[in-house]
Amino acid sequence: MQAGEASLARRLPVAMAEPRAREVLALLHRRGRLTRAEIARLTGQSQAAVSLLVRTLIEAGLVQESLAAPRGLGRPAHHLGIAPGAWSVLSFEVVAGLLRLAVVAGDGSVLNATEQPLPTGTLGLHALIQRMLRMAAEADRGSAGPLLAASVSVSGVVHRGVVVLSAGLGLRQAPVAEPLSEELGVPVWLVNDMDARALAEHRYGVGRGVDHLVLVAVEPSGIGAGIVQQGRPFAGARGSAGELGHVTVERHGLACPCGKRGCLEVYGSENAIVSRSAHLLRLQRRRRPFVESPTEGFHYVRRQVEELWALAAADAGIRRIFEDAMDYLGTAVANLVTLFDPELVIVAGHLMKLLGPWGMTLLTQRVREGAFDPGAEHRKIVEAALGEDSGMRGAAYLAVDRMLAGD
Repeated sequence: MQAGEASLARRLPVAMAEPRAREVLALLHRRGRLTRAEIARLTGQSQAAVSLLVRTLIEAGLVQESLAAPRGLGRPAHHLGIAPGAWSVLSFEVVAGLLRLAVVAGDGSVLNATEQPLPTGTLGLHALIQRMLRMAAEADRGSAGPLLAASVSVSGVVHRGVVVLSAGLGLRQAPVAEPLSEELGVPVWLVNDMDARALAEHRYGVGRGVDHLVLVAVEPSGIGAGIVQQGRPFAGARGSAGELGHVTVERHGLACPCGKRGCLEVYGSENAIVSRSAHLLRLQRRRRPFVESPTEGFHYVRRQVEELWALAAADAGIRRIFEDAMDYLGTAVANLVTLFDPELVIVAGHLMKLLGPWGMTLLTQRVREGAFDPGAEHRKIVEAALGEDSGMRGAAYLAVDRMLAGD
């Protein structure tokens, strides 16, 4: 985008003045630490030219050099990477019931992060943007480098800077990127929250070096999947790829807030577990272990699921509800594996972390049973390595990647 070009030229004059230097920055941003010889091989430039470019980038404070331990009897290798102070990105995450903001450094590390609850129901686009702007104004940027861009990861379908549909946020055809960019004075990139988390694991986490992966997460706000193909997010023609929570698992099933029936969301989500458990406890004429307070949103569902899992140790009925959720989720993930043939399946989110080895073993078994998977022996199903800030890191990574590419 032209705005991205102008912003990059204003903040990174060295990179814009020399396209080859910009190519080196983009490579280091995507790959991490590399030697001069590796950069020369990957870019096709001579080692002499690379050395000159690197020296210029180091002097500009965009790249830093470090020594890596030698392999065998060789000398230590000089590795290059993006300097933490090269630039910074304001990275928002917006999910049902929660708004987060992180200041992300040039090397992808989080310098500072804050969060605040969002009211349930329809907040409205204007009110949401005003909240985001207040958070940005109050953010502690500390030693952060020049502000290069902003990013927003959203639970919902996004396309070209617009939230096409987010049932949890009550947004439909809501342009977020443009008005936020006008107020912040920097380009803003919008991305689905699951795609952002998948990108973060691909670049900084357990999926590093893997070009084909899927990430599946079950959170209090819902179920989603992020898909990385050839090292890039796969969002589909209009941004709805990976909406795993809305695949049909029961043809004539229960109604979903999205308007369909039989969605995975109403059978395998944390909300589904809470709803079914509440019904069972009422049938058993037992007091529910929690007080209903839907206004607490995100944290309310999280707390209820945790209390129900504690009950499941002594209650076979409650435990069966968790097993059913894993069955439905495993079937959906098996279909995802059959369709996209990933090298790696990453399992993330509050529910899977809560269920621990029991949940991971059961889900893996269901996926192995259900997927058409001739290469199953080469495919790994693993837990996510990154924490709750992964979506903000992934979104920031995408924003910088697009700017360096001149998008």
